[in-house]
Order: sequence, then C-alpha cells, then structure tokens
Amino acid sequence: MSTKSSSEDLLEQWKESMQRGMDAWLTMIGQTPQPDIYKYWMPFFSQGMAPLSQMLSQDASPDLLQIWKRILDQGIEAWAKALEKAMATETFASAFGKYMDQYVSAVGPMQKEMKKASEAYLRALGLPSRTQITEMTSQISWVETRIEELEAKIEQVLAGVASLQSALEKGGTQGQR
Repeated sequence: MSTKSSSEDLLEQWKESMQRGMDAWLTMIGQTPQPDIYKYWMPFFSQGMAPLSQMLSQDASPDLLQIWKRILDQGIEAWAKALEKAMATETFASAFGKYMDQYVSAVGPMQKEMKKASEAYLRALGLPSRTQITEMTSQISWVETRIEELEAKIEQVLAGVASLQSALEKGGTQGQR
C-alpha cells in the first residue's frame, strides 16, 4: 500500500467520522441531516436588524439601545438554557461519546502516519527526529550521572591518598626524633 493511498484512506475515514458525528448531533436534536443554518438564522437577524437600523437612523436614545441589548441578552440566555438542557441528557452523552470514538478512530491512525511522514522528512534533511533527540538526551543524562559517580570515587581515592601521605609523614617525623 502506498503512502498516498493510505493518506487518502485516512482522510476519507476522517470525513466519514465527521459526517457520522454531525448526523448524531442532528439526530439528537431531532433535525434532518444537513440543515441550512442560514434559513434558520436569517429571519431572526432580519427581524432584529430592521428595528435596530431604524433606531440608529433616528438617532436612537441610549434607552432604546439598552432595550435592544436586553432583548439580545435574553435571546442568548434562552439559547444557553436550551443547550444546557439538551447537553444534560443521556442521549447527548451517548451521541457525544459516539462522536468522540469515531474522531479518535479516524485521527489516531492519521496522526501515526503524519508522525512517520515527518520523521522520514527530517531523516531526508539529515535532521534528528523528536524520538532521536529524546534518546540522545537520555544518553547524555546517563553519561552525566556516570561522570558524577567517577568524580565522587576519584575524590575518595584522593582523600585516601592524602590520609596515607599524612600518616607516612607523621611516621617519618616521629622516627627522626
């Protein structure tokens, strides 16, 4: 299997996963697949924009703009409550769980392929990969530890030699008296 067809298969798998996730969301909220969001929102915005533009053209007082802001805030609050209720259901949790499973099953292999491709690219450029840098860091750390151990042993040997030398000097000075 070539890398190109493998990447295309992974991309297709990702697209299918995203579509299944969207279908699960739409099923959960009881709409048919592929709703036209503009058809839903445009009447709302058109209704709201007409009075707002009229207020602004008539040099609306701050009170009218505050009323308009309160209406928008209430609409946002109503949507937040509706979405909160929908997300608190077992159906939502199940649909979201299915979506996440599909997402992970599509993205996991794609991520693995991307890692392989990036390592091959770095190797072609003669640059180390993240794995190689991690291994090198581990080896450097091990070497530093060994050097510290050797330094400690050398210090012990030097201390032993110094104590031997001082003992010999004491013995030599006592013998001369």
